[in-house]
Amino acid sequence: MDRDLISVFKTAFLNEVDGQKFYEMAAECINTPEVKEALLRLADEEKLHQDYLKSELNRLHGQSTRDMDKSEIILPEPGIFKTDNLDFSSLDTALMVFSVGMRLEKEAENYYRSNKEFLGGDLRLQILFDKLAQWEALHYEYFKRLYDQYGGERVV
Repeated sequence: MDRDLISVFKTAFLNEVDGQKFYEMAAECINTPEVKEALLRLADEEKLHQDYLKSELNRLHGQSTRDMDKSEIILPEPGIFKTDNLDFSSLDTALMVFSVGMRLEKEAENYYRSNKEFLGGDLRLQILFDKLAQWEALHYEYFKRLYDQYGGERVV
């Protein structure tokens, strides 16, 4: 297997681990149950991304693993954040989480889009990276919407 492709997968995997850990830590700092739950769901989705990457890397190494069908890569439903009851006493913390989340998701999306060239002609990997980029873009849009919505609520 091409060393560049291995490097792309390792970096992608580590990015997903970082995202998972960030969302788990952020959930511990948030008092609003709905936001805490949403962050933990995002952590679970980042773990799912790791699983997809591991499955494909194992396939590429020729290890016996259950083949992942592209239909298994399901984008999350819109509306994972329910902010009707956002606890404004922790608004600064929530805004920081939203801001860092936006950055992480945008960087991950850009990573998947910019490294497709290392996937060669493997259509399956290209579909995986496209889906992961779409997933990251969707997460980014959620954080951006929340940041824009609640950033205006701050008292300066």
